[in-house]
Amino acid sequence: MKIMIQSHYLVFPVYTHATEKQLTFSQKGKTVFQVNLKLDNASPDFFAYIDVSLFKNEILELSVSPEMPIRYTESDHMAIDNLYHEAIRPQAHFTPKSGWMGVPDALIRSEGNYVLLYPHNPAETEPGNGHWGYAVSKDLVHWTEEFAPVFPQEGSIVLRGYERVVFDTLRKLRFLGEWEHTEKFTLSAQTGERKIVRFLDNGKYLVGDMKNGVFAPTQKEKTLRYGGTVNAGVMFDDLSTDRVIRMDWDGCKTARFCGQMSIPMEISLEKRKDEYVLVASPVKELQSLYKNTNRYEDLVIPAGGAMDIPLADSANMIYLRGESKKTGTMTLHIFGREILADFENNRISAGGAECPLSITGDCVDLTVLVDRMGMEIYADGGRIYMSALTEEMFMDRNLLSFSLHCDEEYLADLIEIHALESIW
Repeated sequence: MKIMIQSHYLVFPVYTHATEKQLTFSQKGKTVFQVNLKLDNASPDFFAYIDVSLFKNEILELSVSPEMPIRYTESDHMAIDNLYHEAIRPQAHFTPKSGWMGVPDALIRSEGNYVLLYPHNPAETEPGNGHWGYAVSKDLVHWTEEFAPVFPQEGSIVLRGYERVVFDTLRKLRFLGEWEHTEKFTLSAQTGERKIVRFLDNGKYLVGDMKNGVFAPTQKEKTLRYGGTVNAGVMFDDLSTDRVIRMDWDGCKTARFCGQMSIPMEISLEKRKDEYVLVASPVKELQSLYKNTNRYEDLVIPAGGAMDIPLADSANMIYLRGESKKTGTMTLHIFGREILADFENNRISAGGAECPLSITGDCVDLTVLVDRMGMEIYADGGRIYMSALTEEMFMDRNLLSFSLHCDEEYLADLIEIHALESIW
């Protein structure tokens, strides 16, 4: 089948349980790229948007193996009903429009924008097909997924609009000139001392110095990030502002898309006694999304009692500061989902994940970012970060409230709730 490419996308019907087929796109007898997808003309439950804009106004030949009729439509836009506002779509986190997004390979700054580069499968919500996708942002909060994800092909291609980003054959990514993507970075503690920090893949990190050009840890590894659903992330060392930004990736999955990025967090360093500890906090740019704030001070919650606060049907940032206790428990119910703080064992549990409540013991200091697909928890002022994005932690939008239950009398110095505008 020969077709003249006139639109950005070719749209193919897909059924997630169909036999996988291979679509081959050729030009003048030469294969330019291939896509594996579960093509199904009879009972599709998904439509795969394959970006062919690089071949606009050119003729491509399509073939499929095993052979079957090829049915498709053309479109310049993703004709997805209520795109970015579907019932389960996160409203404060970046997710791909459609298909699978893998762990990003880079978060860089180019041409005045932040650029997030990630493996992408436009045909399914599973890994495959060797594409790259990218999204850009001016403020780390509002993201735009761009046209023309890059697919494996011969030669090299420069990412559209970003002269410093080049893809070589078969997904090899390289950068031209200086760039600030790193897994090792330099931070200054509040004492003024500068240390080198290296993140490890398991949520742990090392602090040390460079000796003869080699990183040398000066203390045992510590843990910043907890939660089994979070696998890896990307770092950006902004040399112009001395900020270190991190975004974690989660493989949470829906029928339409797979993959979600965490809220961008700023990483800082503090010295506690003779050790250095990392602190994570949501980037200050997130405050641009605040649309409504409720603040409650000096609350006394009696033993066995509770307080209830209505929540907006949106993403919400909830901050709680209160006394640190040695016994008892406190349960936070947010959109029907539960976070349990166990004072006696110094633990927080949510959605099957656990982390310490505090490493300082000074007070309870919690920030919870809740979105439609789960929660991110910053404990002990950000010295502990945990993601809880399992299905049982997805927001129940029938229960628009935050409630606090305590089995012993509890003093809450401050509860602050910010409803967030959608980033879309």
